[in-house]
Amino acid sequence: MPSAEEIKAAYTGSGPRAASEYVKAVDKVTGFVASASSDSAEAAYSAGVTRAVSLKLRAKGISAKVTDESWKSDAKTKGGSIIGTRIAGAGDKQAKGFGDFRSALEGLSLPDKTPGDPLGNLSRNAGRVVATMYNVKARKVGASEVPVPG
Repeated sequence: MPSAEEIKAAYTGSGPRAASEYVKAVDKVTGFVASASSDSAEAAYSAGVTRAVSLKLRAKGISAKVTDESWKSDAKTKGGSIIGTRIAGAGDKQAKGFGDFRSALEGLSLPDKTPGDPLGNLSRNAGRVVATMYNVKARKVGASEVPVPG
């Protein structure tokens, strides 16, 4: 049996090979969207979530494996080192995804602000903005829309 250090070294040293194998495996996948959005996939997802919630698996997994400090450390060292690169490379996708929202907001008519009434201005305008944004998403997923306040 290899020592704990040997196992750790083999694991951490496998990163480049794992990345290459992952890319190869992804390239071999066909029909992902159809399979992942099928009725049987939805049923399996629902059953898995229902089971996890009923057994409180998420809470148990978190409390057994993570501390506040370990989460912060991992979030800063792992997430912090990649988030900027990922955002920088996703500009086109973000612009495309936000396009419908931008168009809806550009077409939204808001009443003039009332001087000295910041909370009233907020109340009058925020509901219109939120409802407009919600309705764009609702149309995309086929959900019911909400009325935009008058």
